[in-house]
Amino acid sequence: MNTRTTLTPQQIIDQIKKTWPHPVIPRHKVAEATGYLVSSKTCANEDSLGSGIPGAFMVNGRVCYPTQNLLDWLKLRIERKKGHCHEQA
Repeated sequence: MNTRTTLTPQQIIDQIKKTWPHPVIPRHKVAEATGYLVSSKTCANEDSLGSGIPGAFMVNGRVCYPTQNLLDWLKLRIERKKGHCHEQA
C-alpha cells in the first residue's frame, strides 16, 4: 500500500503561508520560512544573477523580500522542475 502524500506546488505555497504570516521575509530567514526549500545563499546568488525575487529591499543593512513575491517566485521554480523527479520502485 502506497502511503505517500503528493503535494501540488499550490499546496506547498499554502502551507508556507500558514506558517509564515508576516508580510516580509528577511533573506536570512528564507530557509526557515520556506521549510528549508530555499536557502538565503540561493536567494543571494539569484539576486546577483538578476533572476532573484522581485521587490527586494534593504532594512538596516539586511535584504528583505515581500512574502507574496517570494512565494510567487518559489511556485514558478517548483513548477519548472515538475516532471524531473523520478520515483524509485
